Amino acid sequence: MNLDRFKKEISYCTYCPKLCRFACPVAEAERKETSIPQVRQEILHLVRAGRLPLTPEIAETFHHCAFCLHCRTYCQHLIEVPAVMEEARGQAADYRGEKARNFLSRYNADGTPFGPRLNERINELIRAEKRVPEAQAVYLAGCTATKYRPGNITDTEKVFSRLGIDYVGFYAEEEFCCGMPLLNFGEYEAFKARAGKVAKKLSRYKLILSGCPACVYVLKVRYEQFGIRIPGKVQHITEFLDEKLGSWEARTPGGQKTSEFEAGSVPASPRPRLPAIFYHDPCYLGRYLGVFDPPRKILARVLGEPAGELFWSRQDSICCGGGGAVPLLFPETARKITARRLEEFGRKGGQLLVTSCPFCERNFQRQDPNIPVKDIVNIVLEKL
Repeated sequence: MNLDRFKKEISYCTYCPKLCRFACPVAEAERKETSIPQVRQEILHLVRAGRLPLTPEIAETFHHCAFCLHCRTYCQHLIEVPAVMEEARGQAADYRGEKARNFLSRYNADGTPFGPRLNERINELIRAEKRVPEAQAVYLAGCTATKYRPGNITDTEKVFSRLGIDYVGFYAEEEFCCGMPLLNFGEYEAFKARAGKVAKKLSRYKLILSGCPACVYVLKVRYEQFGIRIPGKVQHITEFLDEKLGSWEARTPGGQKTSEFEAGSVPASPRPRLPAIFYHDPCYLGRYLGVFDPPRKILARVLGEPAGELFWSRQDSICCGGGGAVPLLFPETARKITARRLEEFGRKGGQLLVTSCPFCERNFQRQDPNIPVKDIVNIVLEKL
């Protein structure tokens, strides 16, 4: 395998005393050495040195990574193991298992991870006048929200309407998927081809918004890494709404205006308690994009008080289990990761779990259909 551009990362990890062991959700769920980020890097070191043959069993270890980036939080050298695993998966393509091969075959045929013509669902959800291609800005819903969280999309359109934002259209082009699933398997040539088509469609807009952190990361960071530039500004919906809600005043359950105190601080005067609402930081929005405060500021503003903080939050947030193709390849591992995240929410007496990622929302409710999970846009719409 030719992984020369990651020589430093692989070497550093090979001789590290597994400081990332407890930070990896996959290792915590599977409880085996080969799932630890350091060990996976050491395996790559041995394969590169010719001391270990590349076999289907060895190639499978590269897929035991949720791409959550939590290992970096505890790495003095800030090694990004997911980037190495991504390329290793691509170089070990000949050793892929049947699930991965079948998924990629379907994806390449349909253009999305959830079947053909997914873009047509936007036409059903959003009024025709809101799908104007010549709009100044565009909202890209993403595949997961379109398939599993359509309410997020319609609520976003209603929020725009109530805030008087009439210049954002909704993306419904045939080139609908940003290409993230291809990156999960290191399919770089196919990804570059898809990214070029999507970027061409998006290049007419001054502003591209999305409620999917993974889409934002891919459009904003990964496209540029492949030499594909989108001229417009790319933002997650929470960054945009944080700006637009800056002068908006809600009333708290006690009748106070939120402007009567600083967003993020707790007023001294007593008032009725809200349900125990906790915010979950998605991996791509938080660790990858560094967006931690805008969602919290929005919640503090519209709720009248800060949402509760889980112990594992911000840079230390526990993955929902939805990344890196883990749910597809190792569904039991994904379920265990999700259960670990929800366990703390339950112990804290949580009554509502709020996040800003359709992947997370889908995984939480797939684990427990009865758990109350909402997206931030759902909360904002309720309070407007």
